[in-house]
Amino acid sequence: AILWFLTMFTHVFPLHKIFHLWDTLLLGNASFPFCIGVAILQQLRVRLLANGFNECILLFSDLPEIDIERCVQESINLFCWTPKSATYRQHAQMPK
Repeated sequence: AILWFLTMFTHVFPLHKIFHLWDTLLLGNASFPFCIGVAILQQLRVRLLANGFNECILLFSDLPEIDIERCVQESINLFCWTPKSATYRQHAQMPK
């Protein structure tokens, strides 16, 4: 799943879904990609819990269809409901 964040999800979604996701991503702060990742995991929750470790790894390497609109809505909801203190980066370096 680290590739999700390194490539801003371009590694796992087709271009038309990426554009929709990025429209939302650009409106959030630096912690918003984590909300998107959690929203994806929520959609895969049943499959992840029903399978063992090896099957889960295979699932991540070949993701099933993800409802991108639902992902966007769930990530926005998660971002709004998460206390800002939980996503605050106290030791982040400021650009010079």
